[in-house]
Amino acid sequence: MITVIRDKEQMLQLKSSWDALARNSRIPLLQYDWFFACAEAACPPGQLYIVLNGTTKDFSAVAPCIRVRQKGCTRLEVLGSSFLFEPTGFLYDSEQALDEILDYLVSQDAPLILRRFGTDSLEVSRIPAACDKRQFLQFRLGSTSPWLPIETTWEKFEGSLSSKRRWTLRRARRRAEEIGPVQFQMVALDETNVLRYLVEFMRVEEAGWKGREGTSLRLHPQLRKFFTAYTKTAARNGSLRMAFLRIGGQPASALIGVEYADRFWVLKIGYDEAFSHCSPGILLVHESIRHAFSRKLTGYEFLGSDEPWLHMWTEKIHQYLTYRLYPLSTNSLLNLGMDGGKFMLRNAFHSKSARFA
Repeated sequence: MITVIRDKEQMLQLKSSWDALARNSRIPLLQYDWFFACAEAACPPGQLYIVLNGTTKDFSAVAPCIRVRQKGCTRLEVLGSSFLFEPTGFLYDSEQALDEILDYLVSQDAPLILRRFGTDSLEVSRIPAACDKRQFLQFRLGSTSPWLPIETTWEKFEGSLSSKRRWTLRRARRRAEEIGPVQFQMVALDETNVLRYLVEFMRVEEAGWKGREGTSLRLHPQLRKFFTAYTKTAARNGSLRMAFLRIGGQPASALIGVEYADRFWVLKIGYDEAFSHCSPGILLVHESIRHAFSRKLTGYEFLGSDEPWLHMWTEKIHQYLTYRLYPLSTNSLLNLGMDGGKFMLRNAFHSKSARFA
């Protein structure tokens, strides 16, 4: 039995069963709180489209989607994927439960856009089988995200870094200490202090290139609303962390993350360009990795998109795919034409070079 949830009031009934499924994934980005914050931030009335295999009280799979209308065209995509650009997926307790969800989704007349699904996920292996000759399926490799397994002591790990990378870290630290004392602070937040630290994070982030280009949390209404909602719930359940690197008493870089399933997950990082000559973002990440080692966690997930400077610490990556499924319908063909035009425009220009923290 397939049930479709179309409003946030109905979504409130799903939390306990949703999180029971999410525990098997061990990924915080698939928890109920993550998607509910997405719905709060970027889901106008009538666009929510959460597909359950079962009823609101008992379901074996969930596909958290949104029905988006753009330039007269309608499409289905994963809730939050179009503005967070983080890895995502569906939840299910069996291959059969997933197949039934996929069969329902591909039977709709709207295109289905699935961004950043892990190449090793069951969804990726089952999507082609759910399609038939009446549908046009595109897929392409998406941006990767680095991750670091924690398998040894901090001393052995730090010693395993190349001499060039250790020199880069020492030089950045010396330059920071020339300004003033360097302090690393990792805060486990609760509901009483989360907003105060979130405001401080936004001030730091806006003082960098994200503020200049208008992509910082304070200047991006959807992102700001999402992180305000999500950090409150993550603080309530005890998983939220914020880290700061202070130089001479001033916050030079800041990071939002969660500690979940014995891993540290980086959600957002920013730095003040006034301190750019001493690489405060690199120093902050290094210290937060040290913190993960001291907590005896099993891994450190960088999330976001891969950038060269992140490979100071690891060469391991997660690989993702984006699927675009277009059924044979007028609405779908209009979407295909619009997406094809966007693809050609994107490839007509060189992407901006990655910025170093």
